[in-house]
Amino acid sequence: NTGNLGCIDCAEGTFALKDRTSCDVCAAGTYPDNDISECLDCPSGQYTPFSMDECLDCSGGFATGVDIAATTCTACDAGTYSE
Repeated sequence: NTGNLGCIDCAEGTFALKDRTSCDVCAAGTYPDNDISECLDCPSGQYTPFSMDECLDCSGGFATGVDIAATTCTACDAGTYSE
């Protein structure tokens, strides 16, 4: 029982379950919020390709292709742009 030895940090891209007995992985397109013990969708213009602690910005010239919970950020096609 590790409870009496001290608390263990959850690994990157994971969050503590509500009962604080273990950690769970967030899906791509989401990030962990340990304050509420769940994963939240990445906001518009950001993405996570795999379990990560925070969403990455999708910069100019690239697009996520979805409003929220993006898992990719790809280059704009020829003749198109993003700011």
